[in-house]
Amino acid sequence: MKIWRGDQDQHNIRQLQFTVKTCDGLYSTLINSGNPAALSQQGFVSSIQKHAHGNWSTSHFLSFSKNKSVATGFAVGTSGKTLAPSSQSSWDTLIACIDLHKLRHIGSVAVGIDHFEFQEIGRSQNLIHLQFPYDLGFGNVIDHRRAAGIPTTRNIWTVDVHLLLTYLNSNGVSVSPAALATSLKEEEVLVLPVDPFWGGAGLTAQVDFGCVASLEYFHLI
Repeated sequence: MKIWRGDQDQHNIRQLQFTVKTCDGLYSTLINSGNPAALSQQGFVSSIQKHAHGNWSTSHFLSFSKNKSVATGFAVGTSGKTLAPSSQSSWDTLIACIDLHKLRHIGSVAVGIDHFEFQEIGRSQNLIHLQFPYDLGFGNVIDHRRAAGIPTTRNIWTVDVHLLLTYLNSNGVSVSPAALATSLKEEEVLVLPVDPFWGGAGLTAQVDFGCVASLEYFHLI
């Protein structure tokens, strides 16, 4: 299955232009002074519903959709403009695709929640499979990590929000009607990076580009 994300980071909260340019990956809004331990403190299901309802300022999750048309709508945003294909060196918005069939499926965590593993790319790697043109001289990050004994595999959980919330609702768990409706309309799949934050305090905000199958770049006209 492929999932898509339309992303323009209009207010530069997640520094999207920079993290794409440096091959540093996609970041959740947790990077915006968020709490790495918030997920465990607030509760997993509560955090999912909060995200699906749009009632959050920072979040561990990145929203994707099983429907590329939904992602395209988010790429356009509220600008009222249309998308025109552009180059990787100059763009306003993008659509990222994760092909889950190309990742290693570790297993099902719960109804609607799956664990995937993949090899990180790291900032030093030219993203050939994404047709990424930059080489900014960061050195071979992966070799440094290997030399230090740091694993170069990364992990994500995917959450089929509507499937999970429907299951919980059918088993008597209180579910937000707004979150249930939104997740159905947007065919929402949340991606959660489940690797530890530096020092092991909570979870990272980074989704490494090693799991991304393609990036499409656009100008808004």
